[in-house]
Amino acid sequence: MEHDPGTVEYEGDDLEALSTMHRYREWIVNHFEPYLTGEAVEIGAGIGNIAHHIAPHVRSLLLVEPSSRLVETMEIKFSENDNIAITRWDFDGFVNDTAGEVFDCVILVNILEHIEDDENALKECRRILR
Repeated sequence: MEHDPGTVEYEGDDLEALSTMHRYREWIVNHFEPYLTGEAVEIGAGIGNIAHHIAPHVRSLLLVEPSSRLVETMEIKFSENDNIAITRWDFDGFVNDTAGEVFDCVILVNILEHIEDDENALKECRRILR
């Protein structure tokens, strides 16, 4: 599934810098690990820094990212990983077009602070969970 998120473009240069912070990412994923299972989605996946740590814990992982540049980076990074799919969507477009009760877990890392109505965003995340 793909949706044109319009003019959303994020260069992600800061994500390259964060890619060297292995212990930081491991710390985050350690908090998520008890809940990582089955069909998972990471919304706002960036360049896949967190996805790399999540993928071994789930059956499949859908990475959602609005920036075409970052989607291209992830497509290269995960080209040989059969349990990872990547799509270009913004948060609202993705959750609005996703049926209810589709995923076993929804992952957002450093995303909610960029969403104006974060309470509704969390309600939408709950709606797409099984």
